[in-house]
Amino acid sequence: MAFDYFTIRSLVEEFRSQLIGRQITDSLRTGEHDLQLVVGADLALVISCSPHLFRIFLARPSSEPEEETKGWQLRRLQGASVSKVEQAGADRIIHIGLVKWDRIGTAESSLLIVELTGRNSNVILIDEDTGLILDSLRRVTPDMSRFRQILPGIKYVPPPSQDRICPAEDSFDRFKERLRQEVQSTVVEALARTLIGASEPIAREIAFRSRIPPQTKVGELDDGMLINLWGGASSLYKWFDPSERNAFLILDDRSLPVDFSSLDLGWVPSASKVRISSISAAIEHLFSRKAALERMTQLKSQLSRSLDRTISTVQGRLDRLNQQLDEARAAGRFKEIGDLLMANLDWIRKGQEEARLPDLYRPDGAQITIQLDPELSPVENARRYFRKYQKLKRAKRVIEQRLAQEQARLQRLMEFQERLDIEAEYEALIKLKDELISQGYLREQVGRPKGVEKVEGINPRQYITSDGWTVLVGRNDRENDILSLKAAAPDDLWFHARGCPGSHVVLRREGRKDAPSRVALEEAAALAAYWSKSRGSNTVPVSYTLAKYVTKPRKARPGEVLIRREKTLFVTPRLIGNSKG
Repeated sequence: MAFDYFTIRSLVEEFRSQLIGRQITDSLRTGEHDLQLVVGADLALVISCSPHLFRIFLARPSSEPEEETKGWQLRRLQGASVSKVEQAGADRIIHIGLVKWDRIGTAESSLLIVELTGRNSNVILIDEDTGLILDSLRRVTPDMSRFRQILPGIKYVPPPSQDRICPAEDSFDRFKERLRQEVQSTVVEALARTLIGASEPIAREIAFRSRIPPQTKVGELDDGMLINLWGGASSLYKWFDPSERNAFLILDDRSLPVDFSSLDLGWVPSASKVRISSISAAIEHLFSRKAALERMTQLKSQLSRSLDRTISTVQGRLDRLNQQLDEARAAGRFKEIGDLLMANLDWIRKGQEEARLPDLYRPDGAQITIQLDPELSPVENARRYFRKYQKLKRAKRVIEQRLAQEQARLQRLMEFQERLDIEAEYEALIKLKDELISQGYLREQVGRPKGVEKVEGINPRQYITSDGWTVLVGRNDRENDILSLKAAAPDDLWFHARGCPGSHVVLRREGRKDAPSRVALEEAAALAAYWSKSRGSNTVPVSYTLAKYVTKPRKARPGEVLIRREKTLFVTPRLIGNSKG
């Protein structure tokens, strides 16, 4: 994405006008690498240092953050006012100054540093007076890097300088010298590696303004062409005015956004770009689409793998059934063998392990060797073969029925697979997933958040509500902790009987967007009441809340948690049907 020199300058200008002097009212984690700073009731600064989707922009606050901030310096952030917003030199680093006053009027200054440096992006909070790191979204230990650690309590060191050219400050001679080192590279590749804060779209724009084809090799450039490139780069860097608030979405041939820019890029056709209200709006629009595409791709991949496994299982059953059917079709031969034994009783004695008899069912009457049970009489051996015949004859009908069922199942699965291949909407995929699960074509529910199977050492009781929601019940204090704090997804529902010891109960959302029904809530609450010390009561109050509002106090004993934003249900303790263990 084009988080280049120009985008950063535009963002800084926008942040200055929207944030300076305003107070941070809340600080939330919305993912492993994501932070949201809420400013007032209608604005939030959204920051992510995800290695692949790093970003920063202003947006409306998220109404349902995935998890509450843990490990961050809330005392420093919440209630602090934004005092400044700066770009670090010409690099892709933004400094956000924060000031907070204590009760006696002493100012406490912090600096939130957002490093938008590709896969090494980070968000770091430092004490501005001492320069010591207070916390970071991504910690870097000595094992991860010998040159630059990012850990609380150590001095903050900026990322190493890339020694790139800044056209607004450097000379043509230095630019020429650096570019000549890239003789085998194209102009676009060389400019993107040589100029500070330059992205590939910016390098293409400089080439376009200099009237040099972007795929021209640097080794093919003469001095006049180099002067043109320098002029194009210098004018772009020197005269860019972020106060103009230009923002554009770059579109593909299907008119879908693929990038953003704070420049009206001349090399992009008019039909492939659209002006938008702000650079933040452009970034939010693009990343919302990318997040949706990523979510859809992940769900589609999970469904495809599960379907492939189920189809393979059904095909295996069909192979075994066809083999059994072939055996059942040969059942008549056992009747023939029984008839041969009955026709030759005078020639067979008890104790024989085999008998060689003429085969009356073959035109040539060749002899056949028949295996016998020496413990049985000749008549009993004949009856044994008749029983095999009858058993296989009956089995043939059952096998044919099962074969028809499995063939129909395979046909239905192949239809689901065809639908999956052509489906291009996330909501349609969710509907397809639910249909597969409800019809029993998938063994497991896919596309869900982190599951209990990924957390070692627990085996909670499992139940299914009458309308199909999964409920997990902890068996002891240690398992309660792991279930509530590690296995539960942020949007799962958490239940516990009020005022008495008992199991932690989690109602799984499993990727569903719809809220649990009243039936599901009451059945989960009934389980929480049943697996508590209040089991013998007629009515038990049960607290419930989202799992993201369940936290563990410092030095708390196993099983002890704090909850917020809870509601209460009054239920009769009972087990529900469909127990899974």
